[in-house]
Amino acid sequence: MANDIERSLLERHGLTVAQLISRADAAERAQETAWEHNFSIQMQNDVCFSKCDDPSKAIARGRLEFIRVEVRASLLTIATIWGERCAPDGDLIERVGARRYALKSVQLEGASVYSFMSRLPPGTEDDRFFPASGSAVLFHNVGHKRRVLKACGNDENTGLCQGWIFHAIEV
Repeated sequence: MANDIERSLLERHGLTVAQLISRADAAERAQETAWEHNFSIQMQNDVCFSKCDDPSKAIARGRLEFIRVEVRASLLTIATIWGERCAPDGDLIERVGARRYALKSVQLEGASVYSFMSRLPPGTEDDRFFPASGSAVLFHNVGHKRRVLKACGNDENTGLCQGWIFHAIEV
């Protein structure tokens, strides 16, 4: 009887169950697309150090930090962040540290793969730029609402080659 009432309600509004399902699918695809392009999120990152010649194998315990992950078209940036002081309205003011840049190299279902850059993209200026090599995978996790970032790479910014691994989740 409940199904008959629901069906008659839909029919009164000129809708069918198939149309509702189709609209829900379209809304989910639109949300997925919106999540893939142009966003800025905060993530909690468990960063571990590794050897330069084997950056995917941790050699020490990690430490937790917060990072700001931004995607603009095919460009991903990852910056270390911390709170410096409170604004008059009580919000914490975000301070930005070193920023890594990566370019999208592969689009997969539910994830994007990025390659870190050793130079800034042409026409870009950033005094926080941190040259690196390696790759990152950003898992969109639309159904769970929390994105996950996995990355590994290395840099020579201290004068010595240093490897690192990121395991981050959106907060």
